[in-house]
Amino acid sequence: MKLNFKDILNLLLLPFLVYECNAICLSSAPDFYNTYSVDTLSHFLGGLTIAYSIYYILSLLEKKDWILVKKNYLKAGVIITATVTIAVWWEFYEFISDYFLGTLMQPSIADTMKDLCMGMLGAVVLSIVMIYRTKKPQSPNLN
Repeated sequence: MKLNFKDILNLLLLPFLVYECNAICLSSAPDFYNTYSVDTLSHFLGGLTIAYSIYYILSLLEKKDWILVKKNYLKAGVIITATVTIAVWWEFYEFISDYFLGTLMQPSIADTMKDLCMGMLGAVVLSIVMIYRTKKPQSPNLN
């Protein structure tokens, strides 16, 4: 499958913007970042945008007839599972950064668990919106 520029932009732009906004806020206004829990919002928005990217990938694969997911609940399960997997990888990245570079991205286990929950919550919100947005109307029973 060959991706065009629009597809790549749809896949990567939103997660990149969330990451960059988080990094800019952390480096330029650390007091604001800590006072208003920007980290929590960033993990929620990160989960939401990653889930959107996964939804977009599934749509591309369905358009190319590579896969067909008929049930929206199954599609939501795939989106949530993939998003949570990426959130776990992100937390590994934060741990490695703390361990080797001396950053303080994971100040506690509670913070790590909150980050994972917020990423999953973002995926759940997108999945609920996706399910209700693509729900097919019921045909009237004429019997």
